[in-house]
Amino acid sequence: MEFLKNNIGKIIIILSIISYYSYDKYDKFKFNSSICNDYLKTMDKLCLENPTSYRYQLVDKITKEKLDQYIKNVKEIEGHVDNLKYNTNINTRDYIPISAYEISNLFLRKNFDEKIMIFSSLPESSIFMEPNCNIFRKKYGLCLKQKSIDNDSENVFDNQFISISNINDFPKIKKIIDDFSSYGFDRYQLIAYGKLINTDSFLDKKIKADHLIIKNVNTKKQEYETILNQQIRYSEIVKFKKFIKKK
Repeated sequence: MEFLKNNIGKIIIILSIISYYSYDKYDKFKFNSSICNDYLKTMDKLCLENPTSYRYQLVDKITKEKLDQYIKNVKEIEGHVDNLKYNTNINTRDYIPISAYEISNLFLRKNFDEKIMIFSSLPESSIFMEPNCNIFRKKYGLCLKQKSIDNDSENVFDNQFISISNINDFPKIKKIIDDFSSYGFDRYQLIAYGKLINTDSFLDKKIKADHLIIKNVNTKKQEYETILNQQIRYSEIVKFKKFIKKK
């Protein structure tokens, strides 16, 4: 009894800590059980231990199951790109190829009479902290990327997104872009001939195209799989957020 009296404070603290962690463990198990049972419709041990990991394992499994059909569907659209016929009266030699950096200079100088040709950069994973076209990206346009070295031998990235103001003048290409977009697929290249348009915002750059070309790019099976996985994962995140909100 004497021991209890002298150490009652310590005992209360120890019991409180045990009680807290026991409750926290129970609360976590209750939360995990709700996700597994009500959302994922399973009480698998792996799910109860880590529902997030289990969810993404399911995403990977679904990706594998849908991959062959996904590739088949996308390749069908790529076939339309290969078979596309172009009719134009312009002389492409009148148009000067320019880079992302030169685009910025033209806007700064308000030079909108120059006939230019721009190529969209090939899609690739962004380098951490590298400026990304996707911040301003719209459905119909070209992402130009440029990497250079400054006077201090540091990497300088210049990314520009140029919207096509008159995409409706190219209905076949517009439909192909729409079809690709329905599969979340952006591995293609656009080439635009035209003039830049004066806009109120430096961030809202546009080109009025006189001629537009779309080309397929070499895409490996792993790249198709990555794109499909990202689409399924994004859909899963949206669906899960709705479930949590209801809870």
